[in-house]
Amino acid sequence: MNIRELYGKVQERHTNSTLGRGVTEYALEMLDSVISGDYDGISGDSDCTELNVGHLLNHVDGNSIKVDDVWDGETASKVRSLCDSASYGGNFLIYNDDIVERLCPPSTRKRSYNKAMDLQGRALLIAVKYIRGVVRSQCRY
Repeated sequence: MNIRELYGKVQERHTNSTLGRGVTEYALEMLDSVISGDYDGISGDSDCTELNVGHLLNHVDGNSIKVDDVWDGETASKVRSLCDSASYGGNFLIYNDDIVERLCPPSTRKRSYNKAMDLQGRALLIAVKYIRGVVRSQCRY
């Protein structure tokens, strides 16, 4: 499966929650940057097993972590930290209003406003894990 096909699989994901829809949007944004050619050596036509966390988060510290590899506790912790770093580093949405609108139902937006960057970091982690799950289930030979 190539990355364009992976994008299609992620696009098919259905969820009823605001958080779930937001996670899907982040996952699609991550894959879209790869498909659009933002990275040397990888494109939408590349095999999905070539993806690494650095591609997904636009964070060089993730370049050594392949999405389809087995992750031990230390690697999983590093990915969590990279997601937080990408959130606070401005790699994704940067305004609290935009973040809470994407991730929170209207009834919780006001109280979530001051935690927006943390919420985004968690959503990025869920998106990376979702992409990883699809890759591991679909791209293993």
